[in-house]
Amino acid sequence: MAGDQPCKKKKNVMIAGFVAKRAQDSSSCQPDNGNGTANDLPLNVDRACNVVSNRCDFPFELEGEEHNTCVPHENSAELVCRTTPSENSDRWSWSVCGEGCFEDEAPLNFSDPAYSPVSSFCKNKAVECVFPFTYNGDSFDTCTSVDTEFSWCATLVDSDGNMVENFWGECDAGCSLGAESQFQYEDVVGDLALEQADPGSPLTIKGQITGVTVPGSHAFRVVNGSLENGNCSTIFGDPEGTVSFGPFSSTGDGPINVDLDTSDVSLYGEDSILNQILVVFSAEGENEVLIGCGPIVEPSWDLTLIIIIVLVVVIVLLLLLIVCLCCCCCRKKKNKKNKLPNDETDLPYSNGTSKKPLYDELSIPFIDASPAPTPKTGRSVERLSFFHRSSSVARSRGSLSHPPLYPPPPPPGASTHEINWKGTEKNGRKYPV
Repeated sequence: MAGDQPCKKKKNVMIAGFVAKRAQDSSSCQPDNGNGTANDLPLNVDRACNVVSNRCDFPFELEGEEHNTCVPHENSAELVCRTTPSENSDRWSWSVCGEGCFEDEAPLNFSDPAYSPVSSFCKNKAVECVFPFTYNGDSFDTCTSVDTEFSWCATLVDSDGNMVENFWGECDAGCSLGAESQFQYEDVVGDLALEQADPGSPLTIKGQITGVTVPGSHAFRVVNGSLENGNCSTIFGDPEGTVSFGPFSSTGDGPINVDLDTSDVSLYGEDSILNQILVVFSAEGENEVLIGCGPIVEPSWDLTLIIIIVLVVVIVLLLLLIVCLCCCCCRKKKNKKNKLPNDETDLPYSNGTSKKPLYDELSIPFIDASPAPTPKTGRSVERLSFFHRSSSVARSRGSLSHPPLYPPPPPPGASTHEINWKGTEKNGRKYPV
């Protein structure tokens, strides 16, 4: 029969840095669980899986020689150093050196006292994990915790897919799988997050459930089915083919903070609980009481959270803009205050204002500002006195500042005795009367 045929090996698919095997059709074949292929990635893997960046351990030995710098390795195309992926493990690895280990593309020698203080900045690159890889005869398509207390993966494999000795690293947070289950059933509201680092690690369930009025012990159950109009009672009555795990307790008068680790279910492999139903029920006594249920789906971004993040970014940018404007204004005021006067026009008046010309040199025509010539002796300094002369003789000669040296001639028809000139003395001479 078709159902008894062994599954054919499907072609691997590259998904954002992962090499994931295609899902097998269980209706036409029987899965082979004896060759380590049970760790196939679920379809929700859409992110890159990198190793954690750790500090290089200087000095280290390679082929009997001690090194204080990144060195070439026969199995690596880039310079490497020795790292310890975890402080809780005695295992070490060869890792590709990062940017902090070089200066002008030349590796730094940290035995030099000038570079020794900055050796802590020399770390390995957070390179991508290589999937699948074979370790001790077992094939892995995801991070594993075999022989360690944390998740790790291979960073270099040979032509047969075997991990090159000591080329591995600790998996970062992007390698773990996550899911969520949110539900509202009657007065019960649940918001739970599920996360699992690798197939060998336990599944962690964290979150909060509110509205539970039934005190005592409660548990979870995973049901392979679908909800009809959110009616949990249709799937709760048939516990066959389900997996139950827990328990956790409640006082019945407040929210339940859930923090549970279980190895009974997994997000990895063919037994992944993704797209199944998570049921919460009361396990107090023999009778089970339904509390709530919800689908287990891939985590999604909350619209409210996105809006909050955008608002925070906008506020931060506005604050930076305001700070920059304030700094510019303060700098201009400081420069204006410290400016020294260059000429007389920059000297301030007593009231604090500055002497500034009323017009500039381009707004009015050129005016000769040279001093006027000194008037001649005996002449009036009034330039317009000519137009103010009267008809009398005395006024007509009023423009002279001193009497003439010689007496003026008498007017026609006048007697010489009728004019009485007052005698004056100048230069030792007297004028007759």
